[in-house]
Amino acid sequence: MIVLVGSAGFEGALADEVGGRVVAPGIVSAEANVSPDLDPAFARQVLPAAALIEAPSVARLAAGALDALWDRFASKRGRWRLDVWAVQQGPLGSRAALVARAFSTLLEARRRRRAREREEAGAADQVVQLLLVDPARLYCSAAAPLPLAWGGTWPGPFPAGVAPVTEDRSAPSSAYRKLLEAFAWLGQAPRPGQRCIDLGASPGGWTHVALAAGAQVFAVDRADLDPRLSGHPRLSHRRGDAFGFAPEAPVDWLLCDVIAEPERSVALLERWIDLGLCRRFIVHLKFKGTGRYALSDQAIARARASGRFSIARRKHLVADKHELTLFGAAAPSGRFAENAGPFPE
Repeated sequence: MIVLVGSAGFEGALADEVGGRVVAPGIVSAEANVSPDLDPAFARQVLPAAALIEAPSVARLAAGALDALWDRFASKRGRWRLDVWAVQQGPLGSRAALVARAFSTLLEARRRRRAREREEAGAADQVVQLLLVDPARLYCSAAAPLPLAWGGTWPGPFPAGVAPVTEDRSAPSSAYRKLLEAFAWLGQAPRPGQRCIDLGASPGGWTHVALAAGAQVFAVDRADLDPRLSGHPRLSHRRGDAFGFAPEAPVDWLLCDVIAEPERSVALLERWIDLGLCRRFIVHLKFKGTGRYALSDQAIARARASGRFSIARRKHLVADKHELTLFGAAAPSGRFAENAGPFPE
């Protein structure tokens, strides 16, 4: 059995992707034959080879999980990471913390000589996960992270599937959260001197993030940017239609958060991919309700088939509502140099 973790309210979309069933808010279970390379858009975390533990007390839940996982990780050498969480905060979240403490205590008693290995630096050789779905049931899993063909790992790198996002009260809008979360999933962010095109930039949440990273930003929108961004030495703003714009030379980043029908944003990304206009992209698709999420598959398939990208994925982020975020990055042997050429005047 595989347990997949997404956002509450979008379990149906995740279940449709993997042919699974909803078992709790934001949680879907599926058969073990689901391929990791499916990389479901609505799953931010996965518990491979999961076992269901049912017990009336914290102590028995922890003991049952340790018994189920002992042969998979605790008897082996190597680093490991323990993630314990609940499907809801409040009392259930507090109970999950008690389960985590009890699990660690039991493990230390069984494996005292290497009980502190999880604190060593470096990537985990095993990801141990305990997911409490109600006071008397939890799913547990232990698995080595498996690299996926188009970026990321299975299980993913973020506990509970929640990428870290730093609060930024100076940002012009809350949209900055989506971009920071996408950078975390991509594993890359703009560097000083890199050239970013921000389409649909107003009021400037994504532009703000790129400027803070040291990038040069060319923002395109019919509307004004936040006055706090005006006069920034690395910012150029063109009033105009984002869908009709193309740079004179390939750029390091395409950032696109245009308020438009998802078909138009997909067509825009496909045009940029076909013309080789960007080395990396983060494109936000906005859906009115459900039913057209497969459009994201079309765009990502185009990126993968182009031969220009080694990372090409789409995810329903924590900050997304009826939206999906597409992101990709070119292979190191890309066709054009970074930081190449000036922005158009």
